[in-house]
Amino acid sequence: MQMTGSPVQNIYPSLFNHYLEPSLLADSLSGEILEANQAAVRFLRRPATQLIGQPLTVLLPPGQENALDGFLESIRIDGRTQNAVELQLGSGETASSQMVAQSLDLSGSSILLVTLKGDQGGTMGGAPDTKVDQLQHHLQSIQELCSGLNNPIQELLSTVELQGNLRLKRVAETSSSILRKLRHLDNPPGRPRTAEQAVRAPRKTYGKPCTQNAVLIVDDDTNVRNLFNNILRIGIPNIELEMANDGQIAVEAFKEHHHELVLLDLNMPRMGGEAAYVQIEAVCREKFWEVPTVIICTGFDGKNAIPRVLEKDDRHTCLYKPVLKEELIDEVNRCLARPE
Repeated sequence: MQMTGSPVQNIYPSLFNHYLEPSLLADSLSGEILEANQAAVRFLRRPATQLIGQPLTVLLPPGQENALDGFLESIRIDGRTQNAVELQLGSGETASSQMVAQSLDLSGSSILLVTLKGDQGGTMGGAPDTKVDQLQHHLQSIQELCSGLNNPIQELLSTVELQGNLRLKRVAETSSSILRKLRHLDNPPGRPRTAEQAVRAPRKTYGKPCTQNAVLIVDDDTNVRNLFNNILRIGIPNIELEMANDGQIAVEAFKEHHHELVLLDLNMPRMGGEAAYVQIEAVCREKFWEVPTVIICTGFDGKNAIPRVLEKDDRHTCLYKPVLKEELIDEVNRCLARPE
């Protein structure tokens, strides 16, 4: 069965199909072939329809199906492996080949990139890891490009929402959806959290309560700060808003006003969001203050920083740019809500 709706099928088909090594994508647990690029089809002399949805054992001559058991077990343990195998070609012939596999994170789950090397189909030479690294480099380049688009699309989306322009809003929402998929944001890092948990989680406190309904917006992009400020000012009555353009200024502002909620960007000059949070928590310990709730709101794919902040407190959560107006308002409302 093909990976309907997956990043590989919907986002990277051109990249994968033009990858010159004969390559397959397979499920790491079942060994099911999920995608086969054009070079693999030529190499194996089989149409893609005879490969996709089949187990990797379909590539082996009859009676040798067990030869891949150790191969799959090795990739689960080591993340990378290489085996010499005899492949069954569509022409009925067999060919000696090297089957090289490495785990890739393409859709938030474990997927194998399997590269075939041998005399059939005009495969390229070179070290196995080189081509794997090249593909990963291309994927990383796409992710970096997408990261550069986050704030501009956030500005477009927030602006047309504030203006009530329904036609442009649909265009912006489509761009936002594509960008989320490109950046693997359908499966964000960190623990899943229900709305009930968001409201009911007890505050981590050292003493004095936070200033109720006081929100600090921290982002190095002026337009994003102002747009978030306008959205929340219009969407949530009786809210007190303050803005800071980097983590260091945010810490100083927090010392003055002890905000109940901090809307925190991660990737900023001078002091990033994670370092700012550490200092804010230190201020609360020193002054015997209640610790504020934090919403990480970032276009930076901080796979390590995000979980580290979220694990500090069950109330903390994460929104990925571009953020819809309704998403922002709903999450801020939940974080400001008081237990009955």
